Amino acid sequence: MRERPHVRSALAGADRDRIIYDLTGIDRQYDVLRRELPGVEVRFAMKACPVDEVLASLADRGAGFDAASPGEIRQALRTGVAPRRIHYGNTIKSDAEIADAYALGVTTFATDSVEDVRAIARHAPGARVFCRLSTSGDGALWGLTAKCGTEDPVPVLEEARRQGLVPAGLSVHVGSQQMTVRAWERALGDLAAVLPRLKDLEFVNLGGGLPAEGYLDRAGAPMTPPTAEMFAAIRAGLRRLREVAGGDLDFLVEPGRYLVADHGSIRAHVVRLTVRRQPWLYLSCGRFNGLYEADQVGYRLEFPTRSGGRTVPAVVAGPTCDSDDNLGTAPTPVPADLASGDPVWIHGAGAYAISYMTRGFNGYDPLPCISVRAEHVRPITPATGARSPSWRPARTRRRGSPRTAPCSSPGPAAHPRRPSCSTPAGGSGATCWRCRTRPGGSPSRTGPSTPSTDRPICTFMTSLSTTASAAVGGPSACCGTSQTRHDLRSTSRSR
Repeated sequence: MRERPHVRSALAGADRDRIIYDLTGIDRQYDVLRRELPGVEVRFAMKACPVDEVLASLADRGAGFDAASPGEIRQALRTGVAPRRIHYGNTIKSDAEIADAYALGVTTFATDSVEDVRAIARHAPGARVFCRLSTSGDGALWGLTAKCGTEDPVPVLEEARRQGLVPAGLSVHVGSQQMTVRAWERALGDLAAVLPRLKDLEFVNLGGGLPAEGYLDRAGAPMTPPTAEMFAAIRAGLRRLREVAGGDLDFLVEPGRYLVADHGSIRAHVVRLTVRRQPWLYLSCGRFNGLYEADQVGYRLEFPTRSGGRTVPAVVAGPTCDSDDNLGTAPTPVPADLASGDPVWIHGAGAYAISYMTRGFNGYDPLPCISVRAEHVRPITPATGARSPSWRPARTRRRGSPRTAPCSSPGPAAHPRRPSCSTPAGGSGATCWRCRTRPGGSPSRTGPSTPSTDRPICTFMTSLSTTASAAVGGPSACCGTSQTRHDLRSTSRSR
C-alpha cells in the first residue's frame, strides 16, 4: 500500500516530527464502506481519531458520530452535525455525564445494565436506549469483551420501557481489528436469536471491528483480513435480521480504525542505530507518542534518504527509557548506514495515534498533526489553446500587488464548519484565493478563482496541538495562535 503523492509531498516537506492525515483517502474509504453496506448509517467512532479536520470531513460526507463522553459530543457538534446524528455509545457513564449529554441535545444512549437504565431515566427522561450484547471477541486483536455488554438484553430493555424510556435498539461489537468472518456471523446470529423476544425495535447497531489492511503482524508480514468476505457476511446477516424482525429495521455501523488507520503517516527521525548484543534502532516516535498499539500490530517503516544499501536486522524502539517502548520484538531490516537525524516515515498509523499519546512522558511532547488533501486541477487542452468546458481565465497577480495572504474573514461565511483563518494578512489589499475574501471580511466580487501559473497551488492543512487538542478547541501548534485554518503553500516550500 503506497501513499498518494500529496501525502508523500507533505512528508518530504516536513522538517519536524508530525502525523499527517490524508483527508482524501479517508473520504474514499468512507465511500467504499457506503457502497459495501448500502443503506447502513455510519457513526464514526471518534476515539479512533479525534481530529477536527477529520471529523468535519466525515460530517461533510454524511457521517454521524459515536461519542463516548460529553467532551466528544461537544467536539462532534462543532462539525455542525445535528445532535440526533450523535449517540452516546459508552455504556459506562456517570449521572453528571448523562445530564451533560442530554443538555447538549443527545437523546440516544447505549446501555447494558438496569442500573444504567435507571440513571438515564432520571437525567435524560424520555431518551432512546439501545442495549449492547456481549460477544466473545474471538478473532480480534483486541477482544473488548469483559467490560461492556450483557448476555440477555431483554430485562434491560423491559426496565427501560417501565422507566419511561424508548427501547430503540440492540448493538454488538465483535472486537477491534477483527480478522475473521466467523465473528460477524456469530454476532449477527446472536442478534437474530434475540429479536423475536423484543417488540418495536427501531435499529440494530453493528458496532465497530472492521479491520484496517495496512498493518504488519508481529512477525513483520502484511496482515490480510478477509474484508470482502466480511462485508458479504454482514449483508447476508442484515437480510436475515429484517426477515426475523418482520418489518422495518434500520442499521448503524461504528467504524473507527477501518476509516483512518491506513490514511495517517508519521514523519519521525532516527535517534540512534546502536549495537547491544544485537542492533537496536531508536526512533523519535514510540508507544508513548503515537504508536501505542505497537504491542499488537507492526507499522511499515520507510527511510526516504537511505535506500538500496546494506541492511541489518534491528529491534526498533521508541525514545523513552521505558522498556515497554518497543515497536514489536521481531527484528526489522533497516539501512545499516542510518545516522542520527535521518527522517523515517511510519505508515498505517492513523488510528488511535492522537488518542493514546501521553502528555509529555519523559519530557517528549505529543506529535502535532496536519491534514492534507489531494489537489484538483481543471483540465486545459494543450497546444491548440482550445478550452475545456470548465475552463475560465486564471487571475494573475499584477506586479507590485500584494501576494496571496491567509483569510481573515469570519469562519462560517467563508469556510462552513471550519475555524476562521485569522492569521494577519500580508498586505492591506491581500486576498485569500480560496474564498476571495479580503481582510476585514469583505468578499471579492469575482468569487473563487483558479490558481494562476505564477502562484503555487495551496494545500489546506490544519495543525492541531495535542497538548491543547481538537477535543478542547485549543491553540494551534503551527503558530501559537488560536486559529487552525491556514493557507499553506506547502507544495512549493518543500522544494
